[in-house]
Formats: sequence, C-alpha cells, structure tokens
Amino acid sequence: MKFPSTILSLLFIMASSTGCTSSDNTTDPDNDRWFGEVRWSNRILALSGTTPNTKEQIELLQEYSSGVLERDLLVVNTIDDDPELIIGQSDGLPQSQSFRERYDLPTETFCIVLVGKDGRVKERRFELFQPTEIFAIIDAMPMRMEEMRDRKSQ
Repeated sequence: MKFPSTILSLLFIMASSTGCTSSDNTTDPDNDRWFGEVRWSNRILALSGTTPNTKEQIELLQEYSSGVLERDLLVVNTIDDDPELIIGQSDGLPQSQSFRERYDLPTETFCIVLVGKDGRVKERRFELFQPTEIFAIIDAMPMRMEEMRDRKSQ
C-alpha cells in the first residue's frame, strides 16, 4: 500500500513525539497551576528583551501603578531566568521561560504582551506602550466594563 508523503510525514511526527519528555517548563504542573490560578482573576503584562526600552517601560508603568492595580494587572519582567514581579501580587511565579514560551516572547528584542483574564494575548507591542493606551484597551474589554459597572453599584 502506498501512502502520500504528507500522511507519512504526519505519522512520523506523531510517532516521534509520543513517549518523549519535554524539557520546557510549560508542561510543568506547577507552572500550569499558576497560569490557571491567575486566569479569570488577573490580567498579565509580560515584558521581555534586554534593551533600554524595557527599563523605560517599567518606569512608565510604575508611574501609573494605581491604574495598573485597579485593572488587576500583574506586570512581569521576564529578562532573567527568574521573573520579576514589577507591579501586583502573586506567589510562586513560573520561570521566565514559561512566560516566553506561552506568550511567544523574544529574549533579546523588546516586547510587551497584554494577556486578558481569559489567558489569551490581547495585544503585542515591540515599542513602548503608553499606560493610557493599555488602560484604553483593557477598559474596552467586556469583562472590564462589567467590573466597572459592579464597582459603581457597590
């Protein structure tokens, strides 16, 4: 029986990947647990890159820390192996590699990723991201609009 080459390739990929263990941290149950715990309770701003923009972005966000906290944002710098929580509170952050793999963050190039409470990437920038722009994107999200309505009615 003759199989088309695409089917053979697919079978080879499937066979070679079963039974293999991955060395990346995204399959670590503790990492999955952390991302699961922050889902639906926090948004994430993950920064990467070893450029001056990273430091400047952190400084901009720190100037607006009350707005960051009001929007349930965790600001995480993933430059080093151990991530640094810049703004927000969370215990037991996964290794930076987990953030990089999960959100497709480069290691050398500056990048900032906004992740919604649903765990999905909402915005990706390779240049400085003004906090007011971040807030406008978040404030237009249906979940955030509901949060604002709930706070007004209390």
